[in-house]
Amino acid sequence: MSVHDKCEQKNQETALCLLCKVQTETISEHKENKQAETDKHLDEEVVERDGFLVESVLKVSDFHQAKRYLVSTGELKRRCSPPECYSSNTVVSYLRKAKAQKKNIEEKLTGMGVQPTKRTKLTSLCTKLCEDECSELVNDVMFLAAKFTPQRKVVQEMCENEDVHDAISKTEACRKTLQTLLATLGRNWETFGQATHGLGPGLMVGTF
Repeated sequence: MSVHDKCEQKNQETALCLLCKVQTETISEHKENKQAETDKHLDEEVVERDGFLVESVLKVSDFHQAKRYLVSTGELKRRCSPPECYSSNTVVSYLRKAKAQKKNIEEKLTGMGVQPTKRTKLTSLCTKLCEDECSELVNDVMFLAAKFTPQRKVVQEMCENEDVHDAISKTEACRKTLQTLLATLGRNWETFGQATHGLGPGLMVGTF
């Protein structure tokens, strides 16, 4: 006779044996996890109709699940336009896909109205980063700068050999000059933004 013969019932939630209860809970948890995976897969399929989901290359060592970003049709069109002009191979690399998937990706790109060039014209350290990654990188850099730049100390050192009123006047004049310069740059750095996937302008704005 099995050790569980006396406790096994059609409804194992009322089982007397602790092992049976644990087994039941494990099975239930497994079913819930499978359903969650199925739901997630269906959500990803819906999302990928408008682009490609990619896993972040900027990994943080906090043991959390890797972030995923949607590379949209608009983003792919920007990457395949000047100054970068991505080729099909570069697009496949950008999407973090295997080379064996190149044909399927090309077919999907055609359906999305995205036309890679024959040869990539510009590559840099930004080439692998998608636009959302660059945006988050800018936010992190600006957060760290605001948190750890010793602003009070810098101001004190700049004013050590200056009359306070003169220092304030010079600072105000500098601020206005920088505002004018930033506004002028903002009207003329479209190509810079394209080449850096938004990273360059974002850092410049934060710095100013």
